[in-house]
Amino acid sequence: MDRRVPSSLAVVVLVTLACDGPAHPPSAGAQPAAATGKAEVAAPAQSPATVKEGEERRFTGVLRYTEIKPVKSVESYLGREYSLETTSDGPLNVKASEAVSDEQLRALDGATITVRGRYHPEKLPPNDVQAPMGADGVMPWPAYYEVLEVVSGPPRP
Repeated sequence: MDRRVPSSLAVVVLVTLACDGPAHPPSAGAQPAAATGKAEVAAPAQSPATVKEGEERRFTGVLRYTEIKPVKSVESYLGREYSLETTSDGPLNVKASEAVSDEQLRALDGATITVRGRYHPEKLPPNDVQAPMGADGVMPWPAYYEVLEVVSGPPRP
Protein backbone atom coordinates (compact mmCIF):
# COMPACT_ATOMS: atom_id res chain seq x y z
CA MET A 1 0.00 0.00 0.00
CA ASP A 2 1.34 3.43 -0.98
CA ARG A 3 1.52 5.79 2.06
CA ARG A 4 2.55 8.95 0.20
CA VAL A 5 0.30 11.99 0.45
CA PRO A 6 -0.58 13.68 -2.84
CA SER A 7 1.43 16.92 -3.09
CA SER A 8 -1.65 19.12 -3.62
CA LEU A 9 -3.22 17.78 -0.43
CA ALA A 10 0.02 18.41 1.50
CA VAL A 11 0.09 22.02 0.29
CA VAL A 12 -3.53 22.59 1.38
CA VAL A 13 -2.81 21.13 4.82
CA LEU A 14 0.36 23.22 5.28
CA VAL A 15 -1.33 26.43 4.17
CA THR A 16 -4.26 25.75 6.46
CA LEU A 17 -1.94 25.13 9.41
CA ALA A 18 0.11 28.26 8.64
CA CYS A 19 -2.91 30.57 8.56
CA ASP A 20 -4.57 31.65 11.75
CA GLY A 21 -7.95 32.18 10.15
CA PRO A 22 -9.52 34.60 7.70
CA ALA A 23 -8.65 38.28 7.89
CA HIS A 24 -11.62 40.27 9.21
CA PRO A 25 -11.81 43.68 10.82
CA PRO A 26 -11.89 43.45 14.62
CA SER A 27 -15.34 43.15 16.09
CA ALA A 28 -16.60 45.22 18.98
CA GLY A 29 -15.72 42.47 21.47
CA ALA A 30 -12.29 41.68 19.99
CA GLN A 31 -9.32 41.39 22.31
CA PRO A 32 -6.56 44.00 22.06
CA ALA A 33 -3.37 43.07 20.21
CA ALA A 34 -1.44 42.73 23.48
CA ALA A 35 -3.84 40.03 24.69
CA THR A 36 -3.63 38.04 21.46
CA GLY A 37 0.13 38.39 21.05
CA LYS A 38 -0.21 39.78 17.50
CA ALA A 39 1.57 42.92 16.37
CA GLU A 40 -0.54 45.93 15.49
CA VAL A 41 0.34 48.78 13.14
CA ALA A 42 0.17 52.20 14.77
CA ALA A 43 -2.88 54.14 13.64
CA PRO A 44 -3.14 57.92 13.56
CA ALA A 45 -3.77 59.37 17.00
CA GLN A 46 -7.07 60.95 15.94
CA SER A 47 -9.62 58.40 14.79
CA PRO A 48 -11.27 59.03 11.41
CA ALA A 49 -14.59 59.46 13.21
CA THR A 50 -13.31 62.56 15.04
CA VAL A 51 -11.31 64.19 12.22
CA LYS A 52 -12.82 64.94 8.83
CA GLU A 53 -10.89 64.94 5.56
CA GLY A 54 -9.47 68.40 4.86
CA GLU A 55 -9.95 69.57 8.46
CA GLU A 56 -7.17 71.87 9.66
CA ARG A 57 -5.66 71.60 13.13
CA ARG A 58 -2.68 72.88 15.11
CA PHE A 59 -0.28 70.61 16.92
CA THR A 60 2.82 71.18 19.03
CA GLY A 61 5.45 68.50 19.38
CA VAL A 62 8.93 67.30 18.54
CA LEU A 63 9.48 66.70 14.82
CA ARG A 64 11.37 63.50 13.99
CA TYR A 65 12.82 62.73 10.56
CA THR A 66 13.56 59.16 9.49
CA GLU A 67 15.47 58.69 6.26
CA ILE A 68 13.79 56.23 3.93
CA LYS A 69 15.99 54.50 1.36
CA PRO A 70 14.88 55.05 -2.27
CA VAL A 71 14.04 51.39 -2.90
CA LYS A 72 10.80 49.47 -3.25
CA SER A 73 9.92 48.58 0.33
CA VAL A 74 6.98 48.79 2.70
CA GLU A 75 8.68 51.73 4.45
CA SER A 76 9.04 53.73 1.24
CA TYR A 77 5.46 52.88 0.19
CA LEU A 78 4.06 54.10 3.52
CA GLY A 79 6.18 57.27 3.33
CA ARG A 80 6.43 57.91 7.04
CA GLU A 81 9.50 60.13 6.90
CA TYR A 82 8.25 62.72 9.38
CA SER A 83 6.56 62.17 12.71
CA LEU A 84 5.37 64.88 15.07
CA GLU A 85 5.54 63.48 18.61
CA THR A 86 2.84 65.26 20.60
CA THR A 87 2.05 64.72 24.26
CA SER A 88 -1.73 64.84 23.88
CA ASP A 89 -2.29 63.15 20.49
CA GLY A 90 0.65 60.75 20.28
CA PRO A 91 2.86 60.54 17.18
CA LEU A 92 1.31 62.03 14.05
CA ASN A 93 2.37 61.23 10.49
CA VAL A 94 3.14 64.59 8.81
CA LYS A 95 4.21 65.45 5.25
CA ALA A 96 5.58 68.45 3.40
CA SER A 97 3.34 70.64 1.22
CA GLU A 98 3.69 73.41 -1.36
CA ALA A 99 3.88 75.93 1.50
CA VAL A 100 6.38 73.98 3.67
CA SER A 101 9.04 72.08 1.77
CA ASP A 102 10.69 68.80 2.55
CA GLU A 103 13.98 70.64 3.16
CA GLN A 104 12.33 72.98 5.68
CA LEU A 105 10.92 70.05 7.64
CA ARG A 106 14.21 68.15 7.52
CA ALA A 107 16.00 71.23 8.95
CA LEU A 108 13.62 71.13 11.94
CA ASP A 109 14.44 67.51 12.87
CA GLY A 110 14.49 67.20 16.67
CA ALA A 111 13.00 70.67 17.26
CA THR A 112 9.85 71.41 19.23
CA ILE A 113 7.50 73.14 16.79
CA THR A 114 3.88 74.13 16.34
CA VAL A 115 2.37 73.35 12.95
CA ARG A 116 -0.94 73.91 11.21
CA GLY A 117 -1.88 70.88 9.15
CA ARG A 118 -4.64 69.53 6.94
CA TYR A 119 -5.86 65.98 7.59
CA HIS A 120 -5.82 63.37 4.82
CA PRO A 121 -7.39 60.01 5.74
CA GLU A 122 -6.06 56.56 4.93
CA LYS A 123 -6.88 55.58 1.35
CA LEU A 124 -6.30 52.79 -1.12
CA PRO A 125 -3.91 53.49 -4.02
CA PRO A 126 -5.14 53.46 -7.63
CA ASN A 127 -5.15 50.07 -9.37
CA ASP A 128 -2.12 50.96 -11.52
CA VAL A 129 0.14 51.52 -8.46
CA GLN A 130 2.25 48.61 -7.24
CA ALA A 131 1.48 48.18 -3.55
CA PRO A 132 2.48 45.70 -0.86
CA MET A 133 -0.14 43.24 0.30
CA GLY A 134 -1.42 43.23 3.85
CA ALA A 135 -3.63 40.71 5.64
CA ASP A 136 -6.76 42.28 4.11
CA GLY A 137 -5.39 42.83 0.60
CA VAL A 138 -3.60 45.88 -0.79
CA MET A 139 -2.08 48.06 1.94
CA PRO A 140 -3.67 51.52 2.06
CA TRP A 141 -1.62 54.70 2.17
CA PRO A 142 -1.61 55.83 5.82
CA ALA A 143 -3.46 58.87 7.14
CA TYR A 144 -1.35 62.00 7.53
CA TYR A 145 -1.36 65.72 8.16
CA GLU A 146 -0.09 67.94 5.33
CA VAL A 147 1.94 70.73 6.99
CA LEU A 148 0.52 74.03 5.76
CA GLU A 149 2.49 76.29 8.09
CA VAL A 150 5.15 76.11 10.77
CA VAL A 151 3.51 78.46 13.28
CA SER A 152 6.40 78.53 15.72
CA GLY A 153 9.72 76.81 15.82
CA PRO A 154 13.02 76.88 17.64
CA PRO A 155 14.60 80.29 18.26
CA ARG A 156 16.86 81.46 15.43
CA PRO A 157 20.53 82.07 16.29
